[in-house]
Amino acid sequence: MQTKDWWYLIATIVSPFLAAGLTALLTLFWQNRKEKRDAKLRVFTSIMASRKNIDNFQVAQEWAKAVNVIDVVFADCPEVLTLWHDLYLMLQQNEPPPGQGHKIIELYSAMAKNLGFKEMSQTVIDEGHFPKAISNPIAKAAEVQNELLRVLKNTHSLTVEPKAATGGK
Repeated sequence: MQTKDWWYLIATIVSPFLAAGLTALLTLFWQNRKEKRDAKLRVFTSIMASRKNIDNFQVAQEWAKAVNVIDVVFADCPEVLTLWHDLYLMLQQNEPPPGQGHKIIELYSAMAKNLGFKEMSQTVIDEGHFPKAISNPIAKAAEVQNELLRVLKNTHSLTVEPKAATGGK
């Protein structure tokens, strides 16, 4: 056998393994990339779902869970991290400082841009949708709860008198 025949034989044997290995590496790369994007998307959709409704305790908890992982899932996006850290400092104040609402919109906008939603405007981000059919009963329930709490806090004691047993049975 000549040298060129050996090279042909080696290429014939090695090329399927090389192709399979390269395919596996590319698959792993794309899966890893997709998982990272999916994690970012989960955080972003959770935050967007709770915008304009953060007064609700359950929604506030979901929002807090989502923002607590921004440092992890957006670690490769310095703009998002900078905006998040600026907003975090603002959120530590007892009263919202001027510009906090705008900082939130900037953060959400940077997250949207990082995820590829380049056409999503800050106006769209700022619009929250919470139908009155849902918000009115929730507001009424909160009002009743606050009123009951006020009454209970201002009541020093309650007198309870047992009722006389009625003759039944």
